[in-house]
Order: sequence, then structure tokens, then C-alpha cells
Amino acid sequence: MARKKVEKTKKQAAINNFPRKGAKIKQRRWSDREIEEALLRNFGIISYAAKELGCSYSALWKRVHATEELLAAKERAEEKILDIAEAQLFKNIKEGKEASLFFFLKCRGKHRGYVEKHQVENLGDIKIKIVHEDGKKKD
Repeated sequence: MARKKVEKTKKQAAINNFPRKGAKIKQRRWSDREIEEALLRNFGIISYAAKELGCSYSALWKRVHATEELLAAKERAEEKILDIAEAQLFKNIKEGKEASLFFFLKCRGKHRGYVEKHQVENLGDIKIKIVHEDGKKKD
């Protein structure tokens, strides 16, 4: 009697391909260039870049923060996504979308008074006296 071939789900395949306890795992050393490219493709998000490369988040985080060039690449990638977001924000502003207008004015128009709450700066020392319910003052 022929057995029917049962397709494995992705979850089952992942479980079956998971290394057994005590098995030696061959680790690959990624080049700085490969890591930089993965960071750029993933806008500097280490968890996404690690998943793409097939390594752990902590291993990639340590490698990125140990290398000035990789840290700079991560920062460039983060700036890239900010540029994209700002471009979309300005497109929305040009189209008259109110939420984008309000957001922009609250963030960039503070010097013109577009704020939700006023911020008070302390220009000197402040002395506070605390009076307890029993009437005793404490400095």
C-alpha cells in the first residue's frame, strides 16, 4: 500500500530543520559589506537585517556596534527612512491633508507658537518648601 505524501507546513519544516541539542552549528562570518547592504535594505533595523542574513539579533548588534563603519552605515540607513517619511509628509501637506499639517506645525512650528502645551524653562535655582500635614516645614 502506497503512503500518501503529506506536505509539511512551514512550521513543521522549521522544527525538522532545527539543529538537535548538542549539534555543532556551522556559523558564517558575514563581511562588513554584506552587513552594510542588509542594514541599508532594512532601513537600519537590526532585527530585520539579522533575519535576512540568518543570524541572531544580538550577534549582529554586537558586530554593528563594534565597528565604526557599520554603525555609520546603520545611521545612514536610518536617515534614509527619515527622508522617505519626510517626503511623504510633505506630499500629504501639499495635498492638504490636515493631520499632516497639524503634525508638521506641532513639530516644526513651535517657534511660531504652534504647540499643544507650553514649556517653561527654569532660568535659575528654585527652592521648594514642603509642609507636612502636621505643619512642620522641611527644606
